[in-house]
Parts: sequence; C-alpha cells; structure tokens
Amino acid sequence: MKADNAQEPDLDAIRAFDLALVRSRQEYRKHLEQIVDRIPPKAYKVFRTENEELDLHDGYLLSLSVGDCLDESPNSMARMRFGRGPSKIEMRILNYEKDLLHNFVFKSPRKVVVDIPSAEPVWFQVGKTLGQIYTYELTAHSPQTLSAEWLLDSGGTIQIEFEKLIYNRKRVTLPLKAGRHK
Repeated sequence: MKADNAQEPDLDAIRAFDLALVRSRQEYRKHLEQIVDRIPPKAYKVFRTENEELDLHDGYLLSLSVGDCLDESPNSMARMRFGRGPSKIEMRILNYEKDLLHNFVFKSPRKVVVDIPSAEPVWFQVGKTLGQIYTYELTAHSPQTLSAEWLLDSGGTIQIEFEKLIYNRKRVTLPLKAGRHK
C-alpha cells in the first residue's frame, strides 16, 4: 500500500484501490448470478465467498491431479482405449482452520495451466512450496465451459477450463501433534 517505498502510505491510492476492489467484487458477483445454474449450489457458496467458514483464502492446496484414470481400478485400466478418457482434474484444498476439506472435480477439461513463478517468490524459496490460496474465481469461458482460476500467495497460478464441476466438502478433525495440548 506504499507507493515507491514512500515513508507514508498514499491515502488516495488506498481509497482508489478500495473502491476498485468493491466494484470488481460487485461485477464478479453479478457474473456468478448469470452462471449460477451451471454451478453446484455448495460450490456457488464457496466462490461467492460471503461465508467466512467456506472461504478458501490461505487454504492449503493438498493435491492437484490431472489424468484419464484418476480413480479407476487396475482392472479397468487394462480396458482403456486411446482417446476414451474420461479425463478429469481433481483439486483438494484444506481450509486455513484445517477443519474443512474441499474437493473439486473438473470434468471434461479443456485446458489446465499451472504457473509456478520463475522469479524468486517474495515469501517462499523456489521449489519449497506452491503457497497457500490467495484468491480464486469461477467464470464462464464459453456457453459450454467454465474457468476456475486460483492465485497462490507465492505468485503461482492455476487455471482450469472445464465443462462440469462436481464439488463436495467434509468436516475433518486432524490429530494433534505428539506432545501438544489443547
């Protein structure tokens, strides 16, 4: 919020930023309303980010899997034929409080781009972590496809273009580390 390493924050710049942020959130919510029928209701609540408990900010990206046979058994893998999928992408995120596990399944993917910053990240050592979820959005890419984009606090990004989203979450209780007390 300080411009050009100034000693004092630029209050006009902060106000302009705040106004732009409010406007962009309003526009994004209008867009979500237009595609609400293409999104599972539980996922809509996550992407709308009005419910603090469901917010994924600072969440931990546990896994990102891309493939044609993600949950198939070895027996069904033997029957696979070239070009017959079904391709899908799965993403698991643990919220910051570590009590909700979010599972996203993106069916009929059209594009996936994972960009790990090539420059030295501000807060992380290169190769040590992808970082936590900073912000995310879901938009319509076309009448047939949606696009989910995730910005990580390391500066990395994940973009997934797909046809159908399946989403679920479950409450989890992680064990305490040995020697820790409540």
